[in-house]
Amino acid sequence: NVILKLYEGVGSTLIKVVKKGMLQTLRGKIGGLLVKPSLKETMKSFDINLYPHGKPVLADVNQKSLNDCNAVSVLANMAFLYPDFIRSIIHQESPDSFRVDMFDPEGNPIVVCVNNKFPVNKNGYPVFCVGKDNQPNWISILEKAAMKWVYAYQHMNWGSCTGLNGCNSEMITPLFTGDGRSFSIQPGRLSGEELARIINTCLEHGMMVNGGFLEADIPLDAH
Repeated sequence: NVILKLYEGVGSTLIKVVKKGMLQTLRGKIGGLLVKPSLKETMKSFDINLYPHGKPVLADVNQKSLNDCNAVSVLANMAFLYPDFIRSIIHQESPDSFRVDMFDPEGNPIVVCVNNKFPVNKNGYPVFCVGKDNQPNWISILEKAAMKWVYAYQHMNWGSCTGLNGCNSEMITPLFTGDGRSFSIQPGRLSGEELARIINTCLEHGMMVNGGFLEADIPLDAH
């Protein structure tokens, strides 16, 4: 379970607090996929409609082959709570070129540029996060920008499509907000009552909360 804070005034806070942890955690997880040589043969250009529903919505976020559910769940959470923030950091330069406002590991504003090309599987479907009908949108652009950020700052070797281990939720937020005060609570560290108290307190103070399950098929509310 992860508790994150999103500030709309994002430029002032440095993210040195999590710099080392972020770089170590992200290393080898998602960055190398962006330019893995074997993927160059399966890159496909798409006509991208950033906001098919008029604004960023949860329905735009559909995870595919990449094991980065924590990362895309945070971006989906941002879109649900702060759709205008998502719109403010993505700039379409042309049909095939996009700029994303991000922050470097020291909290300095940077611009990450990505194009409209995405790796696809043998059937021609994207392996990135996409919207309905397998069409890339704003979530695809942000996911790709995050991978490019990791690759640029890690100088890592090429990654592996099948060896990705995901990316911790609290490590993704500072890339787009410049605020490094996001944090996580690891599974099993708190009781259900303690966790509920923390979550409710954070929500009362305007904090963004993101969580998940370690087990599948857990019934909720008798369903």
